[in-house]
Amino acid sequence: MSDFEAPQDPPELSRPDPFAGEQEFSLLDSDAPVVGAVQPEVASKGRPWMALGAAALVVLVIGGGAFAFRSFLSTSVAAAEVMPPDTEFFFSVDFLQLIEGDALKLNDTIISMIETSGEVDSRDILNVDGLVREIDAAMSEAIGVDFTDDIRPWVGRTVSFSMSGFESLTSNDLPELLLAVETRDGGASDLFLEDFANGLEQATGVDVARATRNGTVVFTASDEFDFDPALVFTRVGSMVVFGTQSAVEGALTAEGGASLADNASFASVMDSLPSDRLMSIYLNGAVFSDALESEALVTDAFAGIGYDAVGASVSIADYGVRVETVVLGSEPMGGVTLEMGDVTGDLPFDTLAMFGGWSVASYWEAITTALGGTDAEDLLADAEQEIGVDIGSFLNLLDAPSALALVKTTDGAMAQEIGYPIGLMALLGTTNPDEVEKQLEDLVGYARDNGLEDIARATFDSGTYWMVGPIGSEMAVVGVTERYLAAASSGSLATSIGSSPSLSDNARLVAVAEAMGVDPGSVVFFVDTQSLVELFEPPPEIAAALGPLGQMAAAYEMDVERAHGVFVWMIDYVDD
Repeated sequence: MSDFEAPQDPPELSRPDPFAGEQEFSLLDSDAPVVGAVQPEVASKGRPWMALGAAALVVLVIGGGAFAFRSFLSTSVAAAEVMPPDTEFFFSVDFLQLIEGDALKLNDTIISMIETSGEVDSRDILNVDGLVREIDAAMSEAIGVDFTDDIRPWVGRTVSFSMSGFESLTSNDLPELLLAVETRDGGASDLFLEDFANGLEQATGVDVARATRNGTVVFTASDEFDFDPALVFTRVGSMVVFGTQSAVEGALTAEGGASLADNASFASVMDSLPSDRLMSIYLNGAVFSDALESEALVTDAFAGIGYDAVGASVSIADYGVRVETVVLGSEPMGGVTLEMGDVTGDLPFDTLAMFGGWSVASYWEAITTALGGTDAEDLLADAEQEIGVDIGSFLNLLDAPSALALVKTTDGAMAQEIGYPIGLMALLGTTNPDEVEKQLEDLVGYARDNGLEDIARATFDSGTYWMVGPIGSEMAVVGVTERYLAAASSGSLATSIGSSPSLSDNARLVAVAEAMGVDPGSVVFFVDTQSLVELFEPPPEIAAALGPLGQMAAAYEMDVERAHGVFVWMIDYVDD
């Protein structure tokens, strides 16, 4: 059996109302801030499926306030207990994680940023009572129930969504859809379902049939207009579920039997993600890729990708926001080899942003496969005939870790023309620099023969280069070092390749790498947010508002059966 556990029958006695009396935290307390509040529109009676979606969003956004106690328990995926083991897509939000200390600090920081910017009146942000009243009115008009009186008394820890039937993506058939809202009071949620059914009948005129299955009342709303296919809803153990008929039947079958929680791939994905995550995502990769391939929605490059399962999560940590992904299966990246290496050690200390860790040859292989056989060969033959260089062979020489970077510099035509002290650099890794240099000489010859005469050869400590334009205001510099085919927007950037200190010594990169739990040389994506803000000199209030936003970075690891990626955006939380 799975380690994921969910109560089969919630208590009939309601826990204390978290919205009454003193609470440590509640998203609907009058003094609690809500971020990103959107004024809802009253839904049309003629679109009840959309109205139900709006109601689900309400629960998703503010339902987590139903918990009046703090806990540091691991993330719950209790809804997986009422979903079939072959469920193809699963998404869940655990609201308990929103009342943990770091989440509260992030909430306060975002509110502070909005207030500091001066773009929004803080009273608009904090007008929770007005927002709830508008939500209640919209829901009551559309589906005959509201949040305050009908949902708040029972809504629990998690809201989850599942979908199966990817093969119907390009047809008119609706996939199997299921929304599962955890309940902390079975009696209150059962009363809600009856009221919801009555409300639908009165608000939309649709007939709602009632049937009993194993002592559970199952409601079915259907007609040839508003609910075609039918909307089915009931309580399954600890979950109030809404969905298509087949999805709800699957939930009823899964309860007490084999469920998604017993699926080995699902369990493996969930175990690979942080235990304190706010959001959890699972995708049956094999089914998804097969569906895309059968519908001719993917090219040959991505057909038959050997991943069995894909997962992702969002967590809030003491240093900021963390996103993780995991891909399980044979050749999880479709056979593409992403070369690993310490490119950051060769980039300048003042690098503002970089993306790297890959080889050009591996991506070129994917591109030629996508173009397909003879088409790719014809394209390459035309290019070779035009410029006299075998492009395919040349790109395959770039077989080592590479990087693209935005760097702080005042030199070069780029910085002078745009008025900001920035330049570009590309380090394309190679294990055969001598052969790359020969090919580059042929390309330079082709450029000169076609009118680009202002090219001068220069030798720097890092290697041999060709400079386009006069020194000091050059447009581009291209050359070869011991490790790279290098390109830069100025000669000074070219001379900085491999110098010390490097990006690996940058304190901001080191800090975000430490947060991810990796060596700085393993970082494949990095943005120095604060340096960019300082460079572009926004208005003082905007600069102050952006002050808490720190650097962001990503790293990954991969073997033949697993790919694991981590993204972190560091946040300097405001003081209480």
